[in-house]
Amino acid sequence: MITLEQILTAGGHRIASGSEYLWHCYGPNARYIDLNDVAGSEYLSIIFDCKNYRVYDVMICVPGQDQAFRWYDSEFCEAYVAECKARSVTPGQAWDGVTYEDAAPETILAYAKDVGELYYDDLPIPAIPY
Repeated sequence: MITLEQILTAGGHRIASGSEYLWHCYGPNARYIDLNDVAGSEYLSIIFDCKNYRVYDVMICVPGQDQAFRWYDSEFCEAYVAECKARSVTPGQAWDGVTYEDAAPETILAYAKDVGELYYDDLPIPAIPY
């Protein structure tokens, strides 16, 4: 599990935007917030419950790179996949041609801090498609 406090701290508390989360897989109290890196680019999205603050999903998109990482609460995997199917969305797709790489809680927290501070040296080197 990841707490909202942990991920906000790792991301430097640089909240850029947020709103109601419009998918239903995480329930009626789901909200999302986006955080900026130190250069002002959005890079981190958090989906959480606004009543009990449970974190459902953490997504990191590395600015300027075709690389994205994700941690999610596995208890909601089935509901997420079902909603993806209903919406004709590929589960785990970050954007065209890029799929989120799953990360453990401690790894996503480290990446949230590093990418937020523009330190990319500890990220895995992405495979080059041939």
